[in-house]
Amino acid sequence: MTKRGRERETDGDLGGNAGPSRTSGEQRETEAEEAKAFEELLGDSLRGWDARIEPSVPHLLELEELVSSHREETRRKLRRELAKLWLLGLPIIVGMLMLFRWNAIVFAIAQGAAVTGAILFLAVDSRRNREGKRRWSS
Repeated sequence: MTKRGRERETDGDLGGNAGPSRTSGEQRETEAEEAKAFEELLGDSLRGWDARIEPSVPHLLELEELVSSHREETRRKLRRELAKLWLLGLPIIVGMLMLFRWNAIVFAIAQGAAVTGAILFLAVDSRRNREGKRRWSS
C-alpha cells in the first residue's frame, strides 16, 4: 500500500468519499429526514398525479381476439416453414437415393462429407454460443 493510501485510511476517506464516514445509525436518520422532507414537498402532488394516471385495461374479448389472431398467424408461419422444409428435403433425399443406386462408394463419400460438415458447423456454432454467454455473464 502506498503512503497516500495509508493517509486516506487514517483520514477516514476510503475510496474517495468526501468527508468522514457515517455510522449506519446516522445514515438511517439522515435518510429518514430526507424522505420526510421529500414527502412534505412533493407527497400531495405525486399522490394526485398517481390518482389521475390509470392504466388502460383491455376487455377480455379484445385479449381473446389478440390471442386467437396470434395463434392463427403462428400456425400459418409454421405450415409455410414446414412446406419449405419438405420442398428442400425431397429433392435431396431423391438425389441421394439415385446416387446410392448409381454408385455406393460415391454415396458413402457424400454422406461422410455431409456428416463432417454438420460436425464442423455444430462445433463452430457451439463455440460462438459459449463466447456470447461468456461475454454476457462476466
